[in-house]
Amino acid sequence: MKDERLDDLIDQHLSGSLNDDERRELGHRLLHSAADRERFWQLAETHVLLHEGLQRGLAHAVDSSLCTGSAAPVPTFPGRSPRISWRQWRLLTAAAAGLALGVFCSSAAWAFVVPNYRNIVRHVLAVANAGFESGEAPLPNGVPVRYGVWSGDYAAVVGTEQGIVPKEGQRMFRFLRSDSLEPSSRGTILHGNIYQVVDVRHLRAVIATGTAAVDWSAWFNCVPEHSVKKTTLVASVWAFTGDTAILPRNWAEKLYQETAYSSWRITGDDDLHSWQRISCTMMVPTNADFLVVELKVIPADLSPVDGAVSFAGLYADEVQLVLRVDDRPQIVASGRTQPVSGLGLRESTSSPR
Repeated sequence: MKDERLDDLIDQHLSGSLNDDERRELGHRLLHSAADRERFWQLAETHVLLHEGLQRGLAHAVDSSLCTGSAAPVPTFPGRSPRISWRQWRLLTAAAAGLALGVFCSSAAWAFVVPNYRNIVRHVLAVANAGFESGEAPLPNGVPVRYGVWSGDYAAVVGTEQGIVPKEGQRMFRFLRSDSLEPSSRGTILHGNIYQVVDVRHLRAVIATGTAAVDWSAWFNCVPEHSVKKTTLVASVWAFTGDTAILPRNWAEKLYQETAYSSWRITGDDDLHSWQRISCTMMVPTNADFLVVELKVIPADLSPVDGAVSFAGLYADEVQLVLRVDDRPQIVASGRTQPVSGLGLRESTSSPR
């Protein structure tokens, strides 16, 4: 089982947001635990792929595979051999992560500093009812065109049930069925979806700098499944330019009008008491007007059905989006898919759209 506290400390360290007490706590853990140090390397190596690729203008070094669970590509640098040894990669990772490792005889001395992210500014984006505490029922209207509402397939907001306690607060989101009020959703679509449109037009000035990234996360839980195959849990964030009226057609007709996209998926476990977190980062295009958050469940059995699939017990909670901006020059790749990095705290699988 993953240590969520350790992952949060490492996450904050790599983002340059540790306070003094947290810095001392992380330092103590790294000094006294080999397992904690190994976990640090795992997350730092994922982190450095994004930032080194962007800084050197090698967008291909940080492709969407980082949010699919596939093997991470090794970056190549002009005029150098593309082969990088394990030790060289660890040193590169350490430099980018702000960690200095000194080995004296048989003992290891650890020292770490906050990465040199100058003038980092964070804006918590307004996800309406992000923890589902208002109790307001999601709309079964498919992809929404209004800001600040959860809409998609049939769903509910519930309290503790079936042995599952909300991640935070008193309520959580529950996927009910794979269809909505849209007639086209019945019979052919087996997964359940919920969406929210988040307005970022008020942040145009900072987004226009080309250094903006959105760090986002969501939590999932599910009742045990008595089968070898398990439900797949997916979270995604999309960036768009223009008017939200384009959204229903974009999904229905697969128009791919988004200007950036990041996604991660995990396999549901059978532990009622352990919420699973999906966390990812997406570079925000300079012309972005709004983001779309999508939570999605894909049943293990994809056999055709007459009507809609009903979900026995699939839940989500605590959705968060934070826009992060720093003053370092970065390169935002052109095209639909932007460089992303992600983390799924549990088993990860491939993640096609």
